[in-house]
Amino acid sequence: MDGGSSLNLIYEDTVRRMEINPSRISESNTTFEGVIRGVEAHSRGSVILEVTFGSPRNSRSEELLFIIAPFQSDYHALLGRTAFARFNALPHYGYLTLKMPGPRGIITVSEITALSSRAEEHATALAAGL
Repeated sequence: MDGGSSLNLIYEDTVRRMEINPSRISESNTTFEGVIRGVEAHSRGSVILEVTFGSPRNSRSEELLFIIAPFQSDYHALLGRTAFARFNALPHYGYLTLKMPGPRGIITVSEITALSSRAEEHATALAAGL
């Protein structure tokens, strides 16, 4: 969750591991900074992917545009404000929780804090090695 950004990012390694057909990737001349402090990056393209939250009984799916970032990360993707708006979702950063309306009630997505903290520490270590 990155409510400070309007971009939805997916990492190049994630795209490779998902085996996304290269014909689905569009050219993009997006330049961005702030993902890793002090590093400006040029996107490797963009791709539209369907994102689903919830359970089989109560779920929401939307197609989102992702900018392909040329960084390594323990995360697979970062969702920005555009994703929150599309899902009409409210993030709570203190609890690492995202809530949104679903067809059968509120969908709550929670993260395990310890796992998220470890991923963030590893991502910082990767960035420091650039």
